[in-house]
Amino acid sequence: MRKNAFAILGALAFAAFTVACGESDLGITTKVKSLLETDRSLDARQIQVRTQNKVVTLSGSVPTPTEKEHAIAVARSVENVADVVDDLSVATGAMASAQAPQGSPPDDTSITEAVKQKLQAQPETASESIDVDTRQGVVTLSGTVKTSQEKDEVLQIARNTQGVQGIEDRLTVATVGS
Repeated sequence: MRKNAFAILGALAFAAFTVACGESDLGITTKVKSLLETDRSLDARQIQVRTQNKVVTLSGSVPTPTEKEHAIAVARSVENVADVVDDLSVATGAMASAQAPQGSPPDDTSITEAVKQKLQAQPETASESIDVDTRQGVVTLSGTVKTSQEKDEVLQIARNTQGVQGIEDRLTVATVGS
């Protein structure tokens, strides 16, 4: 009788271990996706994440080599990740070829558009009416946001945009009950 109880407990423990290992891949994938999507210095919309045996595979495309390296570093930072396979490509579309020659900084129009796109990509800032203007690499942000945290997010998004030399903050925080 006692042998049967130990056998049953052993089988249950093995089953629980097997399920836990399967869930850990799902948990790792979920954690990596969440970190990539909330990282304001990344445009993670085109990044796919798969995990098998604690090895994370990143695929899809990112706008810059810097974002590619950052996405890989984010994935490596997640607990229980054994390795990261890099299947990411750097987008080389019309926007990239329309920019200034290699090695020179983006022009003001490109910077303004990049900041606007990043703001629209974030759920917290997409609905806000924020004006973006760039002169000699200095981005001026104006408009009204709901909270000081949202204001900080907008400023961080602009700061993390390639080519930005400085920020002029003209954002105001809406007052509740006014």
